[in-house]
Amino acid sequence: MSKFHKYIKEKKMVKSTMIGFGVDESKLDRTIEYIASWFDRYKVPYEGIGKKHISVAMIVDKLKKDELVRLVNTISPNPFVFNLKKITVLHGRDNNDFLVIELKKPKNYEELHNKIKEKYNVVEFEGGMKPHISLLKFPSGIATNEFMADIIRNVPLPKNIKAKKVELWGPKFQIDYSKK
Repeated sequence: MSKFHKYIKEKKMVKSTMIGFGVDESKLDRTIEYIASWFDRYKVPYEGIGKKHISVAMIVDKLKKDELVRLVNTISPNPFVFNLKKITVLHGRDNNDFLVIELKKPKNYEELHNKIKEKYNVVEFEGGMKPHISLLKFPSGIATNEFMADIIRNVPLPKNIKAKKVELWGPKFQIDYSKK
């Protein structure tokens, strides 16, 4: 039985899902180690983020799994290369902040996001979709502006990030389906 058919058979419907790109996490190791050492040094509590990815669209419609898998199978990760914009903080919905690498929006990324948004109910950040890679999660308001400015000013960053595969993430942020 193929991965596609096994996935469809296991779960018929999903309430919310995220489509994203898997990335080469080894390019981020040095950056994450550096940031974590600052958080540890100043005793700022944080959690690491599991599987690193670039979100394309957070879909909140109740959808059939086979429809989502067919959508993922129409996307190729190959043409997607993201140049880094900056390290910044994005505010989450659960009283947590996320230290992220914000990425410049390639035209093909924006086109893909808008194509999905035309067809499905998509949730976005204030100001629209921001391609990013979450590095750490920490309680909102706990890190001072000076602390964050020091990290942002000194953190080593890779030049760019390439999409490796397309992933379908479930409501509990687990990868439900993946396509290279």
